Amino acid sequence: MIFSDALPKSRCNKTWIARMSGRSFFTSAAILAALACSLPVHGQTAHFTAALTPVDSSLSVPEAVAVDASGNVYIADAGHHLVVKETLANGMYTQSTITTSASDPQDIALDASGNVYIADDGNQCVWKETYSNGSYTESTIVTGIVTLGVAVDSSNNVYLTNFTTGQLLEETPSGNSYTQSVIPNTSLRHPDRMTADASGNIYIADYGNSRVVKEAISGGSNTESLVASTGATYPGGVAVDSSGNVYITESTSSIYKETLSGGTYTESSYLTTGLDYPGGMAFDANGYLYVADIDHNRVVKVATALTNLGSVNVGSSSGTANIIFTFDTGGAPGGKPVLTQGVTGLDFTDAGTGTCATGTTYNAAATCTVDVIFSPKVSGDLQGGVTLLNSSGAVIATAYLEANGLGPQLVTYPGTKSTILSGLLSADAEAVDGADNLYVLEGSGVVLKETLQSGTTYSQTTVGNVCTGVIYQCLATTLRSTVSGISMWGCT
Repeated sequence: MIFSDALPKSRCNKTWIARMSGRSFFTSAAILAALACSLPVHGQTAHFTAALTPVDSSLSVPEAVAVDASGNVYIADAGHHLVVKETLANGMYTQSTITTSASDPQDIALDASGNVYIADDGNQCVWKETYSNGSYTESTIVTGIVTLGVAVDSSNNVYLTNFTTGQLLEETPSGNSYTQSVIPNTSLRHPDRMTADASGNIYIADYGNSRVVKEAISGGSNTESLVASTGATYPGGVAVDSSGNVYITESTSSIYKETLSGGTYTESSYLTTGLDYPGGMAFDANGYLYVADIDHNRVVKVATALTNLGSVNVGSSSGTANIIFTFDTGGAPGGKPVLTQGVTGLDFTDAGTGTCATGTTYNAAATCTVDVIFSPKVSGDLQGGVTLLNSSGAVIATAYLEANGLGPQLVTYPGTKSTILSGLLSADAEAVDGADNLYVLEGSGVVLKETLQSGTTYSQTTVGNVCTGVIYQCLATTLRSTVSGISMWGCT
């Protein structure tokens, strides 16, 4: 059971409790969230940093990645001289090959029609793979140029850089061919990967100048402006989210974020661990960031809040997700349980390959990982968490998990009704954890726990007092709507 002292106080509100109790299968989370908000908060010594979930770990030197509106992932698999597509269906990926003509593909881009554009360093060209009825037809846009970056705007204009001369080139569609022009007012030196935002602005990792620039192109003019230079010693990849914030891979192991506000950018560290020589990046329609983790030979999906392990058939297992924790102060974890509905050993489990070690002392700012596998025992939406405990067993950090089990639905039959407890002022909300223990929010704000001993025998303890006010009212209202149709109100 997760009684997390690590739950941020800012989440002690109606929105958070409603989100946590949004699934009837895991309604106990609402009571747990309320308890976390009402119980004293101890000094926190660690925090969840990010989760890295592999899309494909069978790659060789993946240089770049793109994601379409359906969540399909496209990868420049440079070591295998391929561009591959990972088709998403029911939360799982199936790999297919788009082209075998590539030689050291360095960057890829997509247009709204599903066509794929490839910056091919080995062949010194840019390919177009035109999509139609499930297959691709290959054509050449430009040859005889060393280019490491390609981008496409909403008008299907193709932009590429000349690594040797530093030029930014535009290829404008004209019938079945393209017309090339040089974008003016640029000052690039050995430019690397690039991307376009929804407004047609081009962002370039200007490797030779140790910076990232924005090219605002309009008609035949262009305005070049600086996005970042502080953390971008060796910028290798760039991506832009829906809010205009810019993300930059530093070709050691880091990702920096440039937050846009009032036309200016503020730099912060986004991810500094778990990657080895990150390259190209892309966002999906849900705001998740995908990164080509080059020296780990994989592409990963990055989550910095709730970690979704996708959909997996009952009886099968997901890939391993790396859950990263960072220590705020030095200390030694006393445990690292992986929980499903508050219980260990169910659908979410510890793969045993992480670096977080019980009893090992970590300095402040040090990181460690807990590797998680999702192996659903039942179908439906499932939620869980990974917790770090201190030597006294108190929670010092929590990472929240969700996933979906795919399989036939269960058939239920009438049960035998029995009384668990009586004499309550009122029973305003109820929930059951994975061990069949019952939690009741009594009308006075007291949370009672009925622990199942055997058969229909329970023992009662008081586990918290939510008191009154917003948390109490929200919890009761939310759980009523969540478990509507289930006869659990009051005593029987």
